[in-house]
Amino acid sequence: MNLPWLDGMIRAKRPVRLPTVLTEAEAGRLLAQLQGLKWLMASLMYGAGLRQIECLSLRVKDVDFAYRQILVRDGKGGKDRVTMLPEPVVQPLQSHFGRVRTLHQRDLAAGIIKPVSCHTLRHSFATHPLLSGQDIRRVQELLGHSDVSTTMVYTHVLNRGARGVRSPMERLEQPRASYAA
Repeated sequence: MNLPWLDGMIRAKRPVRLPTVLTEAEAGRLLAQLQGLKWLMASLMYGAGLRQIECLSLRVKDVDFAYRQILVRDGKGGKDRVTMLPEPVVQPLQSHFGRVRTLHQRDLAAGIIKPVSCHTLRHSFATHPLLSGQDIRRVQELLGHSDVSTTMVYTHVLNRGARGVRSPMERLEQPRASYAA
């Protein structure tokens, strides 16, 4: 909405606040209170200067154990950068990657190749009744949505793929070529 009477107004600026900085001894005491994955994440944030989201987004392929460095992809401002991999986290990080790799392999052997979270179960709860022909208004009520348009997001699977449209390639009457890597 255009409010012409606001054109001449100057927005208040947020005050500049100095950051809180721990001494080395305080950082050591803080890390000593943590264990497991919490210790590993806090150690990466302190020891490599990672932001929280950078730590949470860290991928196996971004860690170079040989050169003792971490490639931070798409950091603040969309920039990539390289930072150090602190020696005290090398072995714990390798162990963590081993556990994650085992979990990933177990997921693949259980036939789960999709990214799954707790909320996936709620999405599945909403989608499966719709697939079996249940009324969307009833599903809306069960989910606690105040507007049916919120529930409509689950209807995307009813059309299957690209809204039931077949690719023109599927209609070709040519023998299929084989592909060998």
